[in-house]
Amino acid sequence: MVSRSPSEFFIKYLLSKQQYDSGTILRMMEDFGLNAISERYIDRVRTGMGPFSDPWRPEDRRSKPTQEFLKKHSIKDLWFPTLPVQEAYGILSNHQLRTEVEGLLLSPLRVEEIARRLMKAHKIQLTPEGLATFGHYFWRKAALSPPEWVSFLEGRGDSYDKITAMRASPDMATAMVPWLTGLAGPPVNLSAGTVAKRVRDVAFMKVLEIERQPACLAHSKMMLNYEKVIQAAEAEMRQSDVALKDVLSAFEKFRLRNDTKPLPSIEDVAGPNYSKSGEGTGVVITLDDDFDTEEASEEDDD
Repeated sequence: MVSRSPSEFFIKYLLSKQQYDSGTILRMMEDFGLNAISERYIDRVRTGMGPFSDPWRPEDRRSKPTQEFLKKHSIKDLWFPTLPVQEAYGILSNHQLRTEVEGLLLSPLRVEEIARRLMKAHKIQLTPEGLATFGHYFWRKAALSPPEWVSFLEGRGDSYDKITAMRASPDMATAMVPWLTGLAGPPVNLSAGTVAKRVRDVAFMKVLEIERQPACLAHSKMMLNYEKVIQAAEAEMRQSDVALKDVLSAFEKFRLRNDTKPLPSIEDVAGPNYSKSGEGTGVVITLDDDFDTEEASEEDDD
């Protein structure tokens, strides 16, 4: 059982109209295909909003107390619909698009990526702001914890895809989530080595997960099975180019860079401490010249 509705801000908007009791709002939410949980929950939301300003003029932009109240409860844009709000209503009224958006918003994908994928698939105009507005008023991910989302979705027919999208790891979300929602097929660059590497990594994380469990026969069998999986995956990777790519990627971190910047002079490096005392007299004497001078001195002595 969940404690909050993902559409809580929309419930607040309906309450701010001061036209409906909790039972009416519950039925309205059901008509929209949104979950308001119960009349008792709606009453609790009403109490949490606190007293409305007096006079209450939500349609009057010049009524400062009312506008501050709407802003405080994050429902002002519904009273003065912006383009993102209009997009959000459009998503709400389109069943297929809404189903896809709900799953995508639960995933680790950014709204910019979601908008790009949906526009390409449906040839429609969507903005990240419109998607974020839909999420804010009708499908707020932060309203529920992951276990609460699972509980909330399990009673719905399309729960598996949404739960799987929510649990997708961030490094695989761009490939996995569009496939779950039908926006794309499997990755085109998939190889046996890539699959083996993923299997190895998952198996190792499972080993870490169960290593502290109490020792028993089942525990030992699981550890042994995961070890075999890791060994088989490593063997498959060695036959592919994945291992070579990992080595090259490691070397890439230490690749020497060709720096074309001019080297600073010794004067610039040393600053005021630079001394020219080591430059000598400026007279160049070769070894041959020095040797000839010594020979001539010896002849004069003779």
